[in-house]
Amino acid sequence: MKKIGLFSICFLVLASSTFVSCKKQVAAAVEGDWVKQVIPNGVDADSAIWHFKNGILTIDNLSNAALSDTGKFTVVEKNLKNYVRIEGLKNMTGSTRLNGDWQVIQYKKDMLTLAKGDESQTTGETIGTVVREFVRL
Repeated sequence: MKKIGLFSICFLVLASSTFVSCKKQVAAAVEGDWVKQVIPNGVDADSAIWHFKNGILTIDNLSNAALSDTGKFTVVEKNLKNYVRIEGLKNMTGSTRLNGDWQVIQYKKDMLTLAKGDESQTTGETIGTVVREFVRL
């Protein structure tokens, strides 16, 4: 019986250290400058550079400097998935919709894909998924 308990404890320690390590890898991978890819005929067709550095996210809108904004970000883990939590964006038109938890769908050295449930402005219900694709600058 003691062997089962010891095995369970070892497994939990190993599993938790693996997930923490994965979260740290994602946090390190997100840091840097990313060019948001423009999707033709998309709702969000503005060119922008997203700067992730030391917990600060700065979005520079290349089409209209007045639509630039700054907020905070952290990498969090929920249900064994990594998310980039964005908070404090408010200056850009519609940028408050960028606040929230964005699931890291894909990250590679030069590529990052984030997705977030889009909420209705009137009811607050999730009405679809917003996907942002980035290429490292």
